[in-house]
Amino acid sequence: MRISPWLSTDRLELWRPLEEDTGAALDMMSNDDVVHHNPSDRVTDIDGARQVVHRWIRHWDQHDFGYACVRRSGESTVVGFCGVVWTPRRDMVNLMYRFDPGAWGRGFATEAAGAATRWALTNLPGTVVIGRVRPLNTASRRVLEKIGLKRAVHLDDVGDDGPDLLFSSET
Repeated sequence: MRISPWLSTDRLELWRPLEEDTGAALDMMSNDDVVHHNPSDRVTDIDGARQVVHRWIRHWDQHDFGYACVRRSGESTVVGFCGVVWTPRRDMVNLMYRFDPGAWGRGFATEAAGAATRWALTNLPGTVVIGRVRPLNTASRRVLEKIGLKRAVHLDDVGDDGPDLLFSSET
């Protein structure tokens, strides 16, 4: 049951995911444009989407924060997903954002990612926020730069889909 959003901005609300958000996860994560830079994130059926949403819900149950469903204020349609989760290093959280292509170009990713980053830096003292981006994903790089994350070359890594450039709240 939803009572209130986890985070709110001028135009957006970030809500804890529920089982009923599985369809929105499937719609978004099966979209070739959304997963273009991260093809290993592709979900092709409802069972795969259910597993993703359950993983997100488990993180929420354990930590009281995580990846969230993004909606325009006062609306019910999910336009994206954004939030932070613990990485294997317990002093870092990973920032994730994925938006429906119909919501691109409106600043929603920057607005939601900025809110999630500010929340983490305020509520998880001593924690570093990192954002992973593929070298050719210039739009995502701009989002990370706009919210104040800086390139952290020493943290670059190889992810499931190739090289990851890392941006950090602390360099």
